Amino acid sequence: MGNKEIIYDLLKENNSGLTVSEISEKINTSKKAVRVYINRLEKCGLITKKTKKGRENLYVLRNNKKNLVYEPKKAVSYVKFLNNFFKQNLSHLMKDKNIINYILKNEKIFNEIEEFLAGVE
Repeated sequence: MGNKEIIYDLLKENNSGLTVSEISEKINTSKKAVRVYINRLEKCGLITKKTKKGRENLYVLRNNKKNLVYEPKKAVSYVKFLNNFFKQNLSHLMKDKNIINYILKNEKIFNEIEEFLAGVE
């Protein structure tokens, strides 16, 4: 799990919100790096600034459930779904030369996904 997902989960666990300093301390990452991840999460509409806590902004998850298009803990389920879909439709997909070339070009990635999923189950 990357820092962006970890920050998302931290904010999910702390309903009252966290500052950049608090997040930085909790995940042992620089404030500058935390700000980068915070900006990405804000751009995705997943978090927002609530108020100020001293001199720093307080960040919280957005309340609007429609904006929550990303749930880090569901990522493995999505990868499993896509992997199964791909396997089930392989014979149909292999009729397209562009798809064959893509598969051959990315064979290493597909193998890594298989190894990852084998370790998760």
